[in-house]
Amino acid sequence: EHNNDIGVPLTVLSADSHHCALVIEMGMRGPGEIERLSRCTEPDVAVITNIGTAHIGRLGSREAIAAAKCEITAALKPDGVVVIPAGDALLESALSKVWSGRVVRVRLADDTPVAADCIGVIDAGHLEVGAHRLPLPLEGRHNARNVLLALAVADQLGVDSASLNAMEVSVPGGRNRRLVQGRLTLLDETYNASPEAVMAALALLSSQPGRRFAVLGTMLELGAQSLQLHADVATQAAALKLDGLVVVDGGAEGRAMANAAAGLPHLAVVSSPEDAAKPLKEWLRAGDVVLLKASRGVALERLLPLLPSF
Repeated sequence: EHNNDIGVPLTVLSADSHHCALVIEMGMRGPGEIERLSRCTEPDVAVITNIGTAHIGRLGSREAIAAAKCEITAALKPDGVVVIPAGDALLESALSKVWSGRVVRVRLADDTPVAADCIGVIDAGHLEVGAHRLPLPLEGRHNARNVLLALAVADQLGVDSASLNAMEVSVPGGRNRRLVQGRLTLLDETYNASPEAVMAALALLSSQPGRRFAVLGTMLELGAQSLQLHADVATQAAALKLDGLVVVDGGAEGRAMANAAAGLPHLAVVSSPEDAAKPLKEWLRAGDVVLLKASRGVALERLLPLLPSF
């Protein structure tokens, strides 16, 4: 990874006169980490994508997560700008305590109607923002919001709007990948998982045609809230009326998910990615769509080559 105390400095040091900008991800699992990275990079523009529950087991609360993410302003240039999603009261409160400079807010048109500087409309795989209509490079409302954040940054940097139509996104394995295996469609999200990311992936799955199945593994570092958060994502899977769910967790979190999703027509709890193949081979048929998502430690990608082809 390049988002930590080693990777970020290496990225900065690798830049030369041919580079016109650096886009640097700053990761954190605890307080003080993003502040160090901000002082290392001295950004001109800072983007905070959301305040979720990832690593809440280490930080203790969403308020602490918000404070940790707002550390990105520690060495932000005084004339810089922070780009955030509109309507997040927790983020607004945390940011106001450490930053008094410019803030640009973005939202989708059908999000909560709050004030925003950039509002986008999703239409037939495109994002309409003002006079611009851009193809969405990745599926899902969550990715459309990310594109809005990127467009706001582009506007702040004076990027030629005509070049935005040529926008390309390259994603590594296990992130936002759509795979076709015979006549089976796989939504490969095996790289990592947080409750918010799982909810977003389930929403994307529910929008797909045909029968829809999910394979969900453990979400790590959720601390005392782990059982409830695992139950919440399984409740959402049931509410979306999926055709089946395989839970890859042999412990308390797996039992909590199974109880929450008990009404689904197909439900199995297994202890390893390899064990998930058996119920799926019995349930799946040509034309089905399968979502795979779990924390990195689960290594859910081991299931991919075991799934059937039709």
